[in-house]
Amino acid sequence: MRKLPSDITNEMKIRFGSEFQRAKALLDKYICENDYLDSDRIIRCIIYLSDNGIKSFKSNLEAAQTDPRDVMYFAE
Repeated sequence: MRKLPSDITNEMKIRFGSEFQRAKALLDKYICENDYLDSDRIIRCIIYLSDNGIKSFKSNLEAAQTDPRDVMYFAE
């Protein structure tokens, strides 16, 4: 996967702390399997909606996998 912009990386470090690497690996997996999720806008929305936990992050990744517009709608 491409290198993420610093604002996304920094926000993931803030929100996920010690689980940052796990969150990053999960994001990479979903993007690898669903190339339409490889959008800074969608990734920012997923992170915004994730309330500081991996479980929430995974749930939002799954929602974006189904239809990224839903995640963008609720985040924006």
